[in-house]
Amino acid sequence: MSGKIRSIARTLRYASHNILANGRRLVEKVYDGDELKDQRMVAVGLREGSTAGYATWAVYINDEGLIRVSEFDEDSEEWDEDEPEGLSSDISVNNQGHITVAGLPSTNSVLYQANVGTIKTIKHDKESSTWTEEFDILGAAAVGTPIAGFSTDKALVVSFIEEDNEIHTHTRDFETGDWTEHNIPKSSFDDTVESLIGAQDQDSGNFETYVLANDTVYNITKTGYRETVSSFNRDGDFVSYTEAESSGWYANN
Repeated sequence: MSGKIRSIARTLRYASHNILANGRRLVEKVYDGDELKDQRMVAVGLREGSTAGYATWAVYINDEGLIRVSEFDEDSEEWDEDEPEGLSSDISVNNQGHITVAGLPSTNSVLYQANVGTIKTIKHDKESSTWTEEFDILGAAAVGTPIAGFSTDKALVVSFIEEDNEIHTHTRDFETGDWTEHNIPKSSFDDTVESLIGAQDQDSGNFETYVLANDTVYNITKTGYRETVSSFNRDGDFVSYTEAESSGWYANN
């Protein structure tokens, strides 16, 4: 389990998986297991504290509060800013807002918090490589909430903190387009929540969440049971607290 928790903790601490926001730079860290093998510059001119999403490209918030995309050039082995087809160059993010990517079977969904506070989506079609602004996510999102998104074989799943200070999970059925809301009880924090991962038990279908707050990683189950599973020390090193095994989870993409 320590390897799984380490992966979860790394994802929570980084802007997105192995992409780290370092000041106003976005850096890709390439690992072989736990060994850091290489680092690549993805983008510069980030907004301080910008989160990011990573697919075959990286999406982030620049220092003007606008959404930008960088793609990896396999020939040069470098990241370059892209001008995606159909993506407006003036889509702005709330000045405390975050951004992430949820991978779906044939598309990717970029999830971000708009200036009005609503969580919005942008669809990236994998086959045509075109971008389209899509639907809003239901719910009263708290300003500045981290956002977690992933897909199952049946639905898009999005988790974030709402105005009641608790984490809510919203699912959108692929076939019907219907929304269902699930509240994670006792999921409020006194400390600032830096990032979160939505998760689903593959057997029961129950939702839970992993949260990074004050350099500590917590797991909160569907009942509100909270367990401290790991932390980062003053040097930024990972410290595992648990050997418990879960029956399966879907991670934030």
